[in-house]
Amino acid sequence: MKILMLSTTYPRYKGDLYANFVESLCDELGKKHSIQVVASSGEKAKDFEIRNNVKINRFTYFFPKNLQKLTYQGGITEVVKGNLLAKIQIPFFILSFFLKSLKFAKKSDIIHAQWALSGLIGVILKKLYNKNLVLTIHGAVFYTKKFSSLVKFVLKNTDHVIFNSNYTKEKAFEIIKVKSYSIIPTSVDINKFSYIKNSDLHKKLKLSKDTKIILSVGRLVERKGFEYLIEAMSLLKNKNVHLVIVGKGPLKNKLVNLANELDNITFIDEISDKELLRYYSESYLLVNSSIIDKKGDTEGLGMTTIESMACKTPVIGSRVGGIKEVIRDGVNGYLVKEKSPEEISNKISKLISNNSLRNKLGLNGRKTVENNYTWQENSKETLKVYSKLLNKI
Repeated sequence: MKILMLSTTYPRYKGDLYANFVESLCDELGKKHSIQVVASSGEKAKDFEIRNNVKINRFTYFFPKNLQKLTYQGGITEVVKGNLLAKIQIPFFILSFFLKSLKFAKKSDIIHAQWALSGLIGVILKKLYNKNLVLTIHGAVFYTKKFSSLVKFVLKNTDHVIFNSNYTKEKAFEIIKVKSYSIIPTSVDINKFSYIKNSDLHKKLKLSKDTKIILSVGRLVERKGFEYLIEAMSLLKNKNVHLVIVGKGPLKNKLVNLANELDNITFIDEISDKELLRYYSESYLLVNSSIIDKKGDTEGLGMTTIESMACKTPVIGSRVGGIKEVIRDGVNGYLVKEKSPEEISNKISKLISNNSLRNKLGLNGRKTVENNYTWQENSKETLKVYSKLLNKI
């Protein structure tokens, strides 16, 4: 089967975190099928390369390259806010994306687009070459009014839509009810994301060995709710805990200022997959403090929660969006009310004082991932979608 994968972003180099889940799916599909990826160029990215049998083709949409603003800066819907240069680049991005994809689309059996903007390119190519189009929706795009017409158009003209959670599906159905869809959650490589013994993370962070590291990972934006987690840490001053927040974004300065009065919080802008794995493994627990923001945006699924579970690290997550579909309260983690520093601090206190409970939740979390969130299962379900469209089953 010849598959064309369209994605606004794709890991630029080994260990890059941007859209690494798209790469994982392509790597799995590429074991038995021909995969051509078309994605935007970026820092350190080659215009063409082959990784794990996957052919990666990149397009440049603005010159000089270092002025490209739309991708690898966070979500496109966030980037264009108040950024005139980014807004100007949108038509150039769409045209460049389309032109780069043309020759691959003609020879493909299936076009699979990741996110709605890639889906727009997919719809044009589908109509041009009469191809089957699959679209994977990850969330976010539903909450921006400027993009709602685009999303509706793409969903209406797609042959099959894959949602990463029931929550994401329900949000999409508020715009338009698609006839053909599947719910296939984004997954993890359980061979890569697993517990690593004897990490030296405490030494790197200059913490004593008995300090309990609390981890949180994500873009520093409103919907991640980091301010409530920081407030929760202020309630844990005498608990010998240290919070590490991994991520960057527009709220960095605000959050650093909030944490200034505390000496138990460290901010890290960006790390590789390999390094992140060390943080997951060495941490006592992970907190996903996401909220429903002012636009109504929240977590479509919560990948850091799943990655942490894969490493047997207990998780605490807000009772919002797709997080509720991953965490079974008291079984493989804890759910807390959004925007509640008190609940977060109470659950942290409960876990750091009970090692047997931590171990139990950690083991159950790993089983949850093995049973529901592996790329082997994800690719199998994705191939079923392809085959159904091609009338091969």
